[in-house]
Amino acid sequence: MSIRFRLCGLLYPLRSPAIWLLLVSISLGGCGVGSKQKLQVQTEPVGAFVDIDGKFIGNSPVDLKVNRQVPHSVVVRKVGFLSERVMVYPSLQEGGEPKVVFGPLRESGYYRNLEPNPVVVEMVYEGLANYGETLTQEEAEALVVRIQREREEGQLSDGDAAIALSQVQDRMQ
Repeated sequence: MSIRFRLCGLLYPLRSPAIWLLLVSISLGGCGVGSKQKLQVQTEPVGAFVDIDGKFIGNSPVDLKVNRQVPHSVVVRKVGFLSERVMVYPSLQEGGEPKVVFGPLRESGYYRNLEPNPVVVEMVYEGLANYGETLTQEEAEALVVRIQREREEGQLSDGDAAIALSQVQDRMQ
């Protein structure tokens, strides 16, 4: 005489390796394995406000994890300097398309990297916005006076003023 339990009969299909593989594939596809990547944002000068996709993240330099499957808009802004916007796009990892592709990993973005990464932005002093690529001696002198005044008034830190002065010097004829 044998005793049979109904529960065992219900669990019988789960003994198949194919069923287990299917269940694992479904669960991995939904949880986003590998869908996040660390994105680094660095600016010169440091301390700029960093917005990613319209949300304030922090002051540069900053690292955060973002979805590697979609493009991201990175905006950096700092008083005394022109705001800059950089688009970060997903691209295939080096080496092109992998030879063996596991479906859920492809769907979660595992085979993609964000580029450029790190995002490096050299911000331009806003006083240079009204001038061309080269400055005359008079234009440069006027900008030096402006930078010194902004530093004395606290609009620019000593480090930011030094960066602005070097940018003016780089553009002199």
